[in-house]
Amino acid sequence: MNDIGADIVGLIGPLFTIGLFVFLLTRGRKKRVKPKEPEQREPRWEHVLSYLGGRFKEISLDGVRAVYCYDYYPTGKFEDISEKDLLRREEILRFKDGDSAPMAEQLIDFIRGNFWKVSLPQWVVCAIPASTREKHSRRYAKLLQEVSDATGIGNGFECIRIKFDRKDSREKKQSNTVYNLEFDRSKIHGKWVLLLDDITTRGTSFSQCAQKLYACGAEYVCGFFLGKTVNF
Repeated sequence: MNDIGADIVGLIGPLFTIGLFVFLLTRGRKKRVKPKEPEQREPRWEHVLSYLGGRFKEISLDGVRAVYCYDYYPTGKFEDISEKDLLRREEILRFKDGDSAPMAEQLIDFIRGNFWKVSLPQWVVCAIPASTREKHSRRYAKLLQEVSDATGIGNGFECIRIKFDRKDSREKKQSNTVYNLEFDRSKIHGKWVLLLDDITTRGTSFSQCAQKLYACGAEYVCGFFLGKTVNF
């Protein structure tokens, strides 16, 4: 009996040592968890009204969401306006003449503040064309490239092209405002589109362009304007 007890006691030591070794070995081999892929998120629209002191105001045009920077008081309709509103009107008019800085600064701030960086490759920024190819290129060619370089959003200058020049919409009203435009489906399909214009008044051009973009397979469309015309 004494021999059996001694044998058991003799076995306990090696078994304990082996068990401890196995425990330490398996403990060091923790299962590696594969890091999660970053989520693809929509722009944080709930922050739009409060971002940067509320400088961007949200509107809905035929159910399509958009933001604008300033109230716009047209020349000849509103002359008795504040100095701040006068400076903003001049800023918009400078943009119409080809100075991209007013729009670029606002647009870059908006994108950086409201879009998730990881989702930017899904987006393209494009513009509702001006009445002529010369005006459109002057206002938007440099702007879209500058914004794309600064933020990583796709340059969508070629998404919407002018087939032929038309009269200014203020000179001749058209129920169909996109009749002289062509939309490149290959550059639009599957994309989320940030659609620009300098000013929106009734939102007709924006709404019709948004509908055409959706018809070409855009996943999502939202708008950005420097100004929104004040009713008079």
